[in-house]
Amino acid sequence: MERLGIKNKTQIKIWMRWYKTGQTHHFSQRVGKQYSYGKEVEELGELEQLRLKNKQLEAELDILKKYREIERAGAASYHCSINNLSATYRVKEILAILEIPKATYYRWKKKFGVVTVTPLEELVMQLREENSYHYGHRKITAILRRKYGIHKNRKTIQRMMQKIPTAMSSEEEKTEVFEWRK
Repeated sequence: MERLGIKNKTQIKIWMRWYKTGQTHHFSQRVGKQYSYGKEVEELGELEQLRLKNKQLEAELDILKKYREIERAGAASYHCSINNLSATYRVKEILAILEIPKATYYRWKKKFGVVTVTPLEELVMQLREENSYHYGHRKITAILRRKYGIHKNRKTIQRMMQKIPTAMSSEEEKTEVFEWRK
């Protein structure tokens, strides 16, 4: 064992188990965590290689058929279309076929994704509307504590207020304040 550089006898037991169960693809993989889904193509039999290639071509054909629909819709619904396709294919494969970078897809997903509003966020929106959008996160947090008995960190409330779009832009708010002071 020392001559071969094997530090532990359990490594030999693992190798024997792999050999007995027919998991020889592990031997060609690098040292570290071994994966069964990333088998080398050369290791597979000719029939299995052809099946794998056929499956990839079918996926590519199916995705490219739906690509025209996706292309017409634009970036706003790219992520929705890719999500629909992800029920049958992996997102990584879809993005590779469409030649879309992963970072771009996840940026679209974050930008155009569906925003769910919790009951607490609805209450915060209601409080902001009642007070004409003049109260900040600290005041809203204080109101939630006093009137409703909800104890949340002010940063949590601030994050909610940033997430929820306001009815007025900041310029409109400023002009309203200045008109009031005149």
